[in-house]
Amino acid sequence: MFSKQNDRRYRRRPTLMDHIDATDIRKRNETASAELERYRSLLPPLVL
Repeated sequence: MFSKQNDRRYRRRPTLMDHIDATDIRKRNETASAELERYRSLLPPLVL
């Protein structure tokens, strides 16, 4: 079945807002993993 969504001609070009969202998500992931590492260092090793 043919769908417009998969057709390259109809695909929306990435905009600046998409780029900002992507970098924002990446930053949030980095801070979350840093917090996770901090909590891990506080926990006793047997919990992990």
